[in-house]
Amino acid sequence: LELAERETERVSRIIRQMLGVSRPSVAVAPTDVNQVLQEALQLLGPQLRQGHVTLTVNLDEHLPLVLASADQLKQVFLNLLLNAREAMPQGGGLLVQTRLAHEGDAELLAGRHVVVRIRDDGGGIPPEIVPRVFEPFFSTKAERQGTGLGLWVCQDIIQHHGGQIIVRSMVGKGTTFLVALPFIRSPDQSGEHGPIPPT
Repeated sequence: LELAERETERVSRIIRQMLGVSRPSVAVAPTDVNQVLQEALQLLGPQLRQGHVTLTVNLDEHLPLVLASADQLKQVFLNLLLNAREAMPQGGGLLVQTRLAHEGDAELLAGRHVVVRIRDDGGGIPPEIVPRVFEPFFSTKAERQGTGLGLWVCQDIIQHHGGQIIVRSMVGKGTTFLVALPFIRSPDQSGEHGPIPPT
């Protein structure tokens, strides 16, 4: 009941923000991405199990914090996780991972972003559709099963946090979403956290 009450309050805040009642600003604070992800996974755990989804979670325990609205980040993660489940109607594997951006991330600044990776083993997205997945009202779901706003809202939230959301997909191989957020603290040599020097 406590969990349901918290989520009702969270959804209410998000609706107010979308309607503009809470604007011009949304409260942000130093946020633990791992904690937000774990809360989202706790909420969706029963659905994933019922859908015969095998979940693998690999979270970097030493991630720096990000300046964010935890409610909005949770909305993004819930949307991506639900999409992943729906991409595997017969079940499959779902990987949820957090790490720091590294040199292999061509689109991101290595050492400046926390990266959340959500990968499913679903059927994948055709290459001609991939560039359109973040368009408003565009949906690959059957009629009446999607508004086409979920990924558009996700992208809007992440961009307002100064981050990026990237999709990579291959038909028959599955889909990966990368959410990259700039972090506000970086481990120094003493093991404490300090501000990032200006670029």
